[in-house]
Order: sequence, then C-alpha cells, then structure tokens
Amino acid sequence: MQNNSSLQEGFIVEGRHRLRQAKLKLTSQRIQLAALLVSMEDCHFAAETLHEKAAAAGVHVSLGTIYNSLHSFADAGMIRPVRRVDGRTVFDTNCDHHHHYLLLDTGELQDIESDGPIVSTTPPEGYEIADYKVTIQLRKK
Repeated sequence: MQNNSSLQEGFIVEGRHRLRQAKLKLTSQRIQLAALLVSMEDCHFAAETLHEKAAAAGVHVSLGTIYNSLHSFADAGMIRPVRRVDGRTVFDTNCDHHHHYLLLDTGELQDIESDGPIVSTTPPEGYEIADYKVTIQLRKK
C-alpha cells in the first residue's frame, strides 16, 4: 500500500479521529480506509465498492484487507453491516437506528426517513426487544 494517496487531508484527520474513538489500532491502511468512509458519508456499499474507491484514490490494499477492516469497523460501531435479502452483506455508514427500502430492480438500499413505517410488536413473556431491522422491498409498478 502506498502512503501518498489522493485523499484530502481533512478526511485523513477525521478517519484517524474515528479510529481513535473506536479504540482501533492506527495502521496506515485503516487510516486511509476510514478516510474513504468519511468521504462516503451516509451511503450503503459493498466491500468491492470500497476496494474500487480505494484504488481510484491511490490506496493500494487487497480485497481481503478491506473485508477484515470492514468487519473490525463494524465490530467497533463505526459502520453497520446490513444483510440483504439475497444474502449479500453491504455496509452502512449511517449508524443511527433506521430502516431501509430495498429497490428490487437495482438491489440498491435507501434509508427510510424517520417518518417512515413503524413496526410494532409485543415480545413473548420474559423477553424484550434488543434490536430490530426492517427492510421493505419495493418494485416498480
């Protein structure tokens, strides 16, 4: 991996800051990948997409390192993994609790705004809801 990527210094600084907040080890690769994530704020992406963006920014890193880094970032709460109905996992830079629309014709995920549909359920006796995710699948009329 080369250290002279075309990433803007502000993204590098913010990427470093987020890694420190997440208490992750600061490596050159992680810093540059975190900086790319900062530049992609509020989006859904596959590991392969980040790999392509890294290459375009002059960040030379293997796809395996991308996957390992993304899982570390997700474990630290920097991004959220979202499993699509086709079984593929994409990552979401928006870590606030929210739901998604899945556009079936393109496979694209879109955030549902806070005034979107609400799902309500009562868990069985002795249980409480720890988390929930709603994905509404949409197709063109």
